[in-house]
Amino acid sequence: MDDLGCPFRKGIQVTDQGELAECHFAARLTGANPRHCVVDRSACEVCIEGAPLSPVTINPVMPSVILNACEVSFDAPEPETIPGVLKAWAERAVNHDSIDVTVPTIHACDLVLDARGVTSASKLEQTIAGSLDQVDTHVILHVLTDSSIHALRSQSTNLTDLLARPNVHTQRLDQPSDLGEILNQIIARSETPSLAFVDGHCLQRSTRLKRSLQHLHDRGTELVFAHCESCDGMVHRSFLSNQAATLQLATMVIRRAALVDLGGFDATVGDACLEELLRRVIRLGRPIHLAEEVLCRIDTQERGDAAFIGALNFDVPSEPITQRVSARLVRDRARCDVVIPFRDGFNFAAEAIDSIVTQRNAEVILHLVDDASLESSNELLNRYRNLPNVRLYRNERNIGPFATFNNLMEFVKTDFVAVQDADDISLPDRIAHSYALMQSTRADLLTGATELFGESSLVDKICWDYFTVDECEWLPLRFSRYACQYTSGYYMENPTLVVRRPSFIALGGYGDFGERNRNRTGVDTDLQLRAYHARSSIAVTRDVVVRYRCHGISATQHDDSGIGSRANRESTEEVLRRLKLYAQGSFDARWFGALDLYRGVTRPLSPSD
Repeated sequence: MDDLGCPFRKGIQVTDQGELAECHFAARLTGANPRHCVVDRSACEVCIEGAPLSPVTINPVMPSVILNACEVSFDAPEPETIPGVLKAWAERAVNHDSIDVTVPTIHACDLVLDARGVTSASKLEQTIAGSLDQVDTHVILHVLTDSSIHALRSQSTNLTDLLARPNVHTQRLDQPSDLGEILNQIIARSETPSLAFVDGHCLQRSTRLKRSLQHLHDRGTELVFAHCESCDGMVHRSFLSNQAATLQLATMVIRRAALVDLGGFDATVGDACLEELLRRVIRLGRPIHLAEEVLCRIDTQERGDAAFIGALNFDVPSEPITQRVSARLVRDRARCDVVIPFRDGFNFAAEAIDSIVTQRNAEVILHLVDDASLESSNELLNRYRNLPNVRLYRNERNIGPFATFNNLMEFVKTDFVAVQDADDISLPDRIAHSYALMQSTRADLLTGATELFGESSLVDKICWDYFTVDECEWLPLRFSRYACQYTSGYYMENPTLVVRRPSFIALGGYGDFGERNRNRTGVDTDLQLRAYHARSSIAVTRDVVVRYRCHGISATQHDDSGIGSRANRESTEEVLRRLKLYAQGSFDARWFGALDLYRGVTRPLSPSD
């Protein structure tokens, strides 16, 4: 007897009718007691081989299971708690074998329009109208003006009406040197995850923003450029190679989180601030996508020296660089909870704890959890027991770091919660930096880069590359990145993860793969993929925020859960099975989390414990 590798198949028993099991997925969908969702092994086999589990993707077994669950008694005292919508879905699924599902996709973007120097009211009116009438895209338009705007308003009532729209904001620049400062102000008050730029002498295709934003999401890049054409019909192409780059400014769209992580615009270089930013982008090796489309038409003859028009040419540096975390973005003192589960390994754990309690510019509440250590942890716990910002817990049985993190959601005090592995070390400004980035970008999840140390053979095995840090030393690093349409695996460095508590709960928390060793590997990958396909707001910093310890008994190297182990293979299969559902774009992320599965296992310690 085996569990077929399905984490939702529990309570397996052999009876006279055959092998039966409780379907906990059907129980989650209906709210029924799992004992009312019992299915035969043959049904489970058909379900696993069929379509992924989903209330909108028709599985050959699930509708019947749900109908049965809806017809039996529920634990709740009132029968009205039966989800009628879900029952209606199951009935239609059984009768018609299909459900029509429409998932609308609406993009959003802050668009900066440089209207300085425009002398024609009709031309500016046309550019603004084209900016606001973008297909399937909600636009927040920021119009940069000069003293000529008063004359243009007096020439056109339509222009005045356009500028008065609630999603149009005007900002007057009296000096070219103010451009960088004004753009930084726009970043701070922007309302969407992306920024685009257009000039008053530029006409955009109606699909420009939709196509560019789709490229950002599908390609996982930080910037998108396309081709543009001039009024004489000549196509001006964007180009990027290992040695040189040519980028058309009029087609640029950038993630707001990437802008913030880059430090924004240099306010000291005036109209050259956009060029200076892109030189930093090239120098730091930020990911860029060049779309094979013509998305803008520009009048280069009338205003060829505009800040947002023309091509910028760069030499690409041969050596990539990065930097360790700094507190350059800190505005308010950070407030964040940090969860450290540990099981034995007390020396490593002490280093991890010390790196958190000594964080700079941050008010940290540390939740220290003994995950059923085999040896006594009293000495370690007593070392930190009297610190006012430390809370102590013990798991009644070993459930692993992901389930422990889930359990701590009921105990955290702030809106931000950070992952801290018990064998890693956070750099002194990690929490302050992460908090500031998340506040600036309104991100749901944020991850950064890790510096590897420890056993050199393992460092070389999992290192992405050696990068020069601050242009003075070379270190083995691993970077988080933005996921793309084809991402099927790990793309965030989980040891650097900081989440907003409400967003983490909305995702359902980390999942459960049904068995102890399987729950030590791949569970973080599942959460990451779920977050991407649920359209969570994700921010990535290229700064190094955590030192990641490489050693032979870590979860990724251990014989029971490391790469190549049976548990790792089974978890990978489960991640891919779930991904088939997530990629369809219509699912409730909470169904695949396990926030309440181990509730009660984690117990706060009293002073006498």
